Amino acid sequence: RPPGAREEDSSDDGDLGDTTASPGDGVKPAITTVAVRNIRHRMCVDEIKAVLDEGGYEGTYDYVFAPSSYRGRSNAGIAYVNFLTPEVARRCWKEGAQTLDLGKPGKKVRFGPAKIQGKEAHEELERRKQKVRFGPA
Repeated sequence: RPPGAREEDSSDDGDLGDTTASPGDGVKPAITTVAVRNIRHRMCVDEIKAVLDEGGYEGTYDYVFAPSSYRGRSNAGIAYVNFLTPEVARRCWKEGAQTLDLGKPGKKVRFGPAKIQGKEAHEELERRKQKVRFGPA
């Protein structure tokens, strides 16, 4: 992880490949999870979903996560959206900054593939972070 990068920042600015892969075959899996940076801090997940739906993405994603800030009063300015297909993820990555109203005033919203891919992987990361924050159940 580069110096200064937060743990929640699981995004990568690489290309959204549309290859499919099997574990261990050395081929990069298809990108379906998009990181959206510089979103308004006061947006909750339901508001992010509403913007996605209004932007033509209704029914095309199965997971939206906006990590909270250190103090937990707002999001950390980043959200992760897992789309059902790599093609829709690519469209959001390429067109989202122009078509989706998620940004902070004066800041450009940045879209890119997330380092952690898939709904299940993000849900597991969420569960692990909850255990770290609040201790074992």
